[in-house]
Amino acid sequence: MLGWWLKKDGTQLLLILMGPPCRWNNCHHCNFSLESSFDSQKVINTNQKIINDVSTKVNLSTLSEIKVFNGGSFFELPKKTIQDLKPLVKDKSFSIETRPELITRISIRSLFSNLEPSRLNVFIGFDSFEPKIRNMLLNKNIPQSELFRIANFSLDGTQFFSYIVFGIVRMPESSVVRSVEKFNELFSGTSAIEFRPHSQIELEYKESTRFLKKYLKNNCVTTDFIGEDDEEWQMSSSFHSDIH
Repeated sequence: MLGWWLKKDGTQLLLILMGPPCRWNNCHHCNFSLESSFDSQKVINTNQKIINDVSTKVNLSTLSEIKVFNGGSFFELPKKTIQDLKPLVKDKSFSIETRPELITRISIRSLFSNLEPSRLNVFIGFDSFEPKIRNMLLNKNIPQSELFRIANFSLDGTQFFSYIVFGIVRMPESSVVRSVEKFNELFSGTSAIEFRPHSQIELEYKESTRFLKKYLKNNCVTTDFIGEDDEEWQMSSSFHSDIH
C-alpha cells in the first residue's frame, strides 16, 4: 500500500513509495511488483504527490527518523524522487531498503552527499541465512558471499539490518531462529516479516507457533505479523484514496 504513516508522537515517518520493478523481480514470496511501474513519469508523479502530502500535513520539525521503502531497492528510484526527499531527510536518521549488490562505497557516499542524513540504516532482504531456503525456496538469487561482504562493509554513519521472512510451508521454524541468531551476529539487527499469501504467489502460508512469535518479538528490532496493527502509528487514510 503506497502512502505514509506517522508515529503518533510525531518523531518517526514511514513512506511507502512507488518504484520501477525490482531489477531481480523473481522472488517467489514477493508481490510488490503489483505496485510498481515501468512508466518513470508515473513513478515520479506518484511519489511527488506522497512527499508533498507529507510536507503539508506533518510537522517536520518534530521528526527525528524517516523510513523510505519501495518494495525493491532505494537506489533504483528516479533521481527526481531522491531529490524531492532531501527536505524531509536532511539531518535525520534515514532508513532505506535495497538488494545487497547495489551497496557500494560510491552508492552510499552519494546518498550521504545528496540527502545529508545524520545516519543511514540499510535494510536488506536476505530473508534466510540458509542458502537453500534463500535461493531455492524463496529464489532470492543472493549468494552467501554477499552476507559476509555486507557484514564486513564499514562506513561511518551507516548500519545494516536484514529482513527475515517466516510463516511459509517448507521453511522450518528452527531455520528462522537460526537465521535471526546469525543475522544479529553479522548485522545491527533483524526485522521479521510474516509471509502474506497472494493469488499470484505459489508459496503456501503456514501459521507460526506462539514460541516463534514470542522469540521474534524478543530478538528482532521490528516485527510485522498478519492482523496485528501497531497503535503507535497513524495513517494518512485520505491520501490513499487519491492514488488508487
